[in-house]
Amino acid sequence: MTDEGLWERAAHCYEQAGVPVEAARCYREARAFRRAGELYAREGLFADAADAYEAGSQPWDAAWLLVHHLDDPSAARRVLFAEHRTTPRFLADLITLRCDIAEAAVGDPAPLFAEVRSALAEVGPSAADPRVELWAVACATALRRFDVAALLFAASVTGRKPHAAHRWQAWSIAHLGAAPVLPESVRRD
Repeated sequence: MTDEGLWERAAHCYEQAGVPVEAARCYREARAFRRAGELYAREGLFADAADAYEAGSQPWDAAWLLVHHLDDPSAARRVLFAEHRTTPRFLADLITLRCDIAEAAVGDPAPLFAEVRSALAEVGPSAADPRVELWAVACATALRRFDVAALLFAASVTGRKPHAAHRWQAWSIAHLGAAPVLPESVRRD
């Protein structure tokens, strides 16, 4: 068995024992950077998570954590634009918007939100990446544009994104103090 395989087995043991930070460290040694990043982020260790994502060539996740959770837009921009790379649709734009929000230098985000809503409303693989909805809603929330956040969730419901209605209800309760009234057919997603 390779060293990476041994590290991964150790990580699994730590996970089973309920020691996620040690599991994340072992996953990082095993070069399972996404899993390491997920565990670090779940534990609130966003700098470690961003570092793991960046090491694993997942700059979008690293940049998002840097700006959204660590309030470091300059580091997020550095990671995002470190080299020419193909960016999944909308992710770079949403990270850039979040950086602009953190720097209080927001232009007009309406066109981006409109494009995201349109993509989320499509049934099928378009905008299927769950980060698109999550990050767009986070940007709208940071802007205190709760109406836009609701429209984004409504688009996800229309596009039949899994559990969109549940996410909408949880967000609404957390930010507005009440759940939206949704038809029964929508709540069963």
